[in-house]
Amino acid sequence: MIRGNRILRTWLAVVMLATLAVPIAGPAPAVAADLDFQGGPEAGSVATVIPNDHTPFAVRFNGSGLDPDSTYYVKVRFTLTPTPSGGGANNRGFVWNKTTGKWVVNRGAQWGEYPTIETDADGKVKSGGDANWMFAKFGNENNSGTYYLNISLNKAGDEGATRNSDAPLQVTVVDMKTEGAWLHNGIATGAQDFKRVTLNSVDATSSTDKVLTIHRTEKNDIDDDSNGIVDDEDWGPAGATGDWRLVSSAEETVAVYMQQAHKGDFKMKSADEDIAFGSEDTTAPAAPTDLAVHVDATTASLSWDAATDDVGVTAYHVYRWEDVSNVEFTAPHVRIATVSETSFEDSGLTPGATYNYEVRAADAATNVSARSGAVSAPIPLTHTLTYLAGSGGSIVGEATQTVPDGGDGEQVTAVPDANHRFVAWSDGFDEAARTDINVTEDLTVTATFAPTWGVEIQHDAAGVTFDRFVSGHNTAYSGGGYVYGRWTGTKLQARFSGERVRWVGPKQPNYGKADVYIDGVKRQTVDCYEPKASATLSTELFKAEGLKDGPHTLEIRLVGQKNPASTSTIVVIDRFEVGGINAGGGGVRIDEAKGTLAGPWIKGNNSTYYAKAYHYSRYTNASFKATFTGTKVAWIGPKTGAYGRARVYIDGVQQGTTVSQRGTMGWRERVWESKKLTPGTHTIEIRPTATKDPQSRGLNVVIDALDVTP
Repeated sequence: MIRGNRILRTWLAVVMLATLAVPIAGPAPAVAADLDFQGGPEAGSVATVIPNDHTPFAVRFNGSGLDPDSTYYVKVRFTLTPTPSGGGANNRGFVWNKTTGKWVVNRGAQWGEYPTIETDADGKVKSGGDANWMFAKFGNENNSGTYYLNISLNKAGDEGATRNSDAPLQVTVVDMKTEGAWLHNGIATGAQDFKRVTLNSVDATSSTDKVLTIHRTEKNDIDDDSNGIVDDEDWGPAGATGDWRLVSSAEETVAVYMQQAHKGDFKMKSADEDIAFGSEDTTAPAAPTDLAVHVDATTASLSWDAATDDVGVTAYHVYRWEDVSNVEFTAPHVRIATVSETSFEDSGLTPGATYNYEVRAADAATNVSARSGAVSAPIPLTHTLTYLAGSGGSIVGEATQTVPDGGDGEQVTAVPDANHRFVAWSDGFDEAARTDINVTEDLTVTATFAPTWGVEIQHDAAGVTFDRFVSGHNTAYSGGGYVYGRWTGTKLQARFSGERVRWVGPKQPNYGKADVYIDGVKRQTVDCYEPKASATLSTELFKAEGLKDGPHTLEIRLVGQKNPASTSTIVVIDRFEVGGINAGGGGVRIDEAKGTLAGPWIKGNNSTYYAKAYHYSRYTNASFKATFTGTKVAWIGPKTGAYGRARVYIDGVQQGTTVSQRGTMGWRERVWESKKLTPGTHTIEIRPTATKDPQSRGLNVVIDALDVTP
């Protein structure tokens, strides 16, 4: 007994260890490999002869062993083996998604793009109505032969496991160009939308026996001709409802069924033809020949030789497609036009694309011929050059150009308007004339322009007057001279007409500040100081834009102030520049030497005066006379505390009493100015009176120049 108990204990220990080694039951691990479901294409309700182009067909399938009350996405696949290969590189096919109205390719799309089916409480695919019907197409004209028609499912929301049917159907994919042919209704069927129609073997005993192909009548909510429009097909006589179009092998005799009714037998005609079943005429025209294409810009012009027919050709169907790089499918040949002539122009094509075309002939019975030979129309890749002009200029040359890829454009030139200058193109090119070469992309550029300072007003020009500024002469300055001042309160005025004005002058280490006024309103205090390292003899010191077009007065007033780093308060004026539609200066300045000086006048020479000279007199028998053309005239000369009085006459009429030339120190003042005169030629005369103001210290009258306003 003792020994038996030891054996028993040993046995119990082994059992307990074994028990501990068994894992506790839990959730099953995720299945990595694809799983099959029970079922697949349903016999008698699926095509066994499949066209290799984009002609669709119907397929009904069943399935069980699925999750109950669930939604599954559906793929219809054509595979070389009963089970789809892992990578699926040889898989083919498209399936129609009625909800989105799109064909979905077998590979490359997300599961959420495919149509769906529902399962019942037992995990079976729901049937009844069109619940378990799908519509598919092979869609690759480069392949044909034996394939397996597979149904693959993926549960909505579960991207991990694909369920393949355990009963795929072996089918024959026929090359429609050499092996298959179409048959469509040649007379009105009287059927309603979405009715079952099949082609069966001629020895079939019912509509579900030995089915070769199957589809639904129009309108069936499908884009049967792959042109992107649902239910626009009209295969037979006018009126689409009840129409159908199916495929079988060429030269094969088939039985035609609509629903369960046998509608007759028919021997299919030659490959690639589309015959009108039920029509008295079931002979298709011969295929059109010698299809040719000419490309001009974005238009492909097609022409072909007329086709023949035993009754007569009534129309030609023109088809177009573009090549695709995907080896798994080819592009559908989409009918783009039906014409009665033997030519067609396809316009508005995309540059850089290559389009393929073929033509089929049709007769009055709606029989359609085999396809013509195909032609390709490469549309040259072109680019558009667009040249725009900004404000203030225009473009000379072809402003919009179409240039072939890699080609050269034609020269264009940006031309500024009056009182403007070319600045640059918006892409940085700074020459007004440009020719774009080796063009590889569209280009839009804008020429920018800026107002020019078209009129220069020098320091000694008409309309420029000043008091204690002093003239200087140096060829480094515009016009060979300048004026400068340093005394507080010293003023210079410049009259001008235009919409903008700027003051140009030097900035130096010893220069000071000045206030600038336009028409009596202060605009800015200008600091003319600049460190020695960056000092300049010519720069823009002040600018005013947006002025009302018309006469204005710019005034510079020295304020006796300077930058703390400057060593002096000197301010130098080189010139003014004026811009605008009617830009101009203060008129015309006439040197006094151009007039007639009668009596005792004395000439003085001084570089501060206009033309570096002046005349003066204090005698009553002296006179100065000058003829001018304009609407106003001003006597220009100095004013000091030592000058006397004179009488001024316009056209022999004294203007007022006498004019005093006394004043504070000023070298180039407007001593007197006329009122506005009648436009034309006038005469001014100045006569010293040998009198003076009580405060004046002398009797001399000085004449430097005349300013005439046009």
